[in-house]
Amino acid sequence: MFYDIIPVECRDRNEGNFSWLEPDHLKDTGYLFHDDWGGQAAPFFSKDTYNEMIAPYIRKMVNHCHEKGVIFELHSCGHTDSIADAIAATGIDMWRPQPMNDIDMMYREYGDKFKLGVRGPMFAPDVTEEEQIKAAQDIVARFNEPGKYVFTSNRAEPPMFRKALYEASRKAYCALEPHASSC
Repeated sequence: MFYDIIPVECRDRNEGNFSWLEPDHLKDTGYLFHDDWGGQAAPFFSKDTYNEMIAPYIRKMVNHCHEKGVIFELHSCGHTDSIADAIAATGIDMWRPQPMNDIDMMYREYGDKFKLGVRGPMFAPDVTEEEQIKAAQDIVARFNEPGKYVFTSNRAEPPMFRKALYEASRKAYCALEPHASSC
């Protein structure tokens, strides 16, 4: 029944109909999938419902992207950390959840399954460079386990914060991987 209500361009019929998900449309790098799966307090559905009605189709899109050498990134609005294990099982490469989720738990439990999008702090207009540098160092210290990855992507972050975040993350990486060619 659920399959019948999926728009035809999203269905996998016979050999698959993912023409809308080809690298030419993806600019050969990645596909960012947006969907709202939760509200302020919880997902809109149970984990069983997710596994039955959503996960198989996400997995098909993920597999198609991977076959084409394309990264699959998920963004889902809402409080969805309680179904994070089911989402991780679909094989996504990156997940950008909202801050209401338990980001530390997601990083701890699933940081080796997908790259986790984290938000930098919200800065006051009069933030000093020293405060930005300290905030960047704090993020790197908080999310610095070998084999687990995070990314930030807030264009509103001040340039000094982004620069400090880059520098702190490079130092942390080189401390973990001193023989890497980029260190």
